[in-house]
Amino acid sequence: MGKTTFARSVAKALNRQFFNISLGGVTDSSVLKGHRRTYVGAYSGKIIEALKTCGTNNPVILLDEIDKMGSSYHGDPRSELL
Repeated sequence: MGKTTFARSVAKALNRQFFNISLGGVTDSSVLKGHRRTYVGAYSGKIIEALKTCGTNNPVILLDEIDKMGSSYHGDPRSELL
C-alpha cells in the first residue's frame, strides 16, 4: 500500500537517487552478494549493480518483496540480508 511511492518521496526529499530491487523468487544467496571472483562468468550482486546504475555512493535502495524470497541448497538469501 504505497511503499514504493513512500521510498521515492524519501529519496526526493533527501535529494538522492532511487533504485528498486525486487527480491521475489530469489533463492540463491550469490544473487545478492555476487559470485566468487575466481568464477569465469562471475558477476556482482544486485546491490552493487544498483550502486553502479545510480552512479552515486549513497542512493536510496528499496528491497521490495522480501517476504517472497525462497531458499535452496545454494544458500539462504534471508540470512545474507541479516
